[in-house]
Amino acid sequence: MLGALGVLAGSCLALQPLGGFDYRRKLTYTIDSVAIKAIYRPADELMANAVRDLFEENGIPAMIRSFQIPAYDGLARVMRPVWGEVLVEEDDMARAKELLDAFLSTDAGDAGKQE
Repeated sequence: MLGALGVLAGSCLALQPLGGFDYRRKLTYTIDSVAIKAIYRPADELMANAVRDLFEENGIPAMIRSFQIPAYDGLARVMRPVWGEVLVEEDDMARAKELLDAFLSTDAGDAGKQE
């Protein structure tokens, strides 16, 4: 079962943040009453995909939310110094954090060390 992230991936639902719009804060989103949280804010799309794939290979549904605006070619990076964020269900946060910490402590994760 993919849960709320699986539903979101196959639809055009917009994420609704709970709280302000300060990119430095960790926001909680809700989709069908399931809390979705940002666990990682990568420096680039490559690291976002690597982390999402790591989670999904370990049975944790995850999705990527990009902060980029394609038509403006990097302008969003001026406003937010990160590429985007990787989101997981709140119930999976502890296990995802363990995987992420282990990944970032390896040579493969060194290139993407960010928040």
